Amino acid sequence: MRNRTWRTLRTGVLALLVTVAAATARGDDEFRLFPKVERRGEKVQLFPDDDRLLKPLLADPEEAQTRVSYGFPSHGEHVMDATFGGNVVILRWEIEREHILDLSVRGRAGGRFEATTESFPLLAADFMGGAAFAWQYEEDTVELLASIESSHLGDEAPEPLDQEEAAEAEAERFDYDRRAVRLLWSHDTDEWRLYAGGSFLFDSDPEPINQSVVIHGGLEYYFVLGDQDFYAALDVQVFEYDDWNTNVTAQVGWFLGPVYHQARPRLFLEAFTGHSPFGQFWDESETFFSVGLAIGF
Repeated sequence: MRNRTWRTLRTGVLALLVTVAAATARGDDEFRLFPKVERRGEKVQLFPDDDRLLKPLLADPEEAQTRVSYGFPSHGEHVMDATFGGNVVILRWEIEREHILDLSVRGRAGGRFEATTESFPLLAADFMGGAAFAWQYEEDTVELLASIESSHLGDEAPEPLDQEEAAEAEAERFDYDRRAVRLLWSHDTDEWRLYAGGSFLFDSDPEPINQSVVIHGGLEYYFVLGDQDFYAALDVQVFEYDDWNTNVTAQVGWFLGPVYHQARPRLFLEAFTGHSPFGQFWDESETFFSVGLAIGF
């Protein structure tokens, strides 16, 4: 129990420090949805104002982003998911006119709540922290991300438990620790984005997810209706440890606020089917529709 508590605190503090830094380190410089970094010849910058080279994946449930959504599962009670996440670019190196490198850290802390219960109990909490190295050449970006994630069941019980029930509840808990290395390629244009890659999970618990591969890909399309900016996004992940079953997330959204605002919010509708993105429910299938708000840092 002491080791699990320490891991929870350690990972949670890491995620919180990274996301708080991301929220406070952003400038107000103008930028496009996918800004082209100005080429100024060879130059090294510490903590630059520019965003990370590999832009956040809009429909990835595990992206380090800040979002709140209300979900309507096909079975069970309504849920609310809340995630606070962000990214800080530590170093950017512009080489001549063609190549840019950056080093960044990112994190997220998220929870799932049962929305239809008066006590609004916490069902699970996930924490992630990591570091990424990215290389960009014109419209193509490649990023290597090393991350660690932990997941924990909520501590609130619906009613007092006797000794036997408490023992059974404790037996249902397990340590979920996922260490992964992800390599992802992204091709960006003004209207489209295509990305593909995969992750390798190592030194992870529970045992079925250890030493396994995740194939990851997706597509994003940006369009204008009237004078408003919208998007449609699809994210697909295939898991070796789950007999190569697939998680699919489809999202349509409306970008709010000024086009060049750094922390541009968006409203979205989302459909998800597959195994839960929360680690404690990694082997549970779910299908739901949700509506939410996300903000980029």
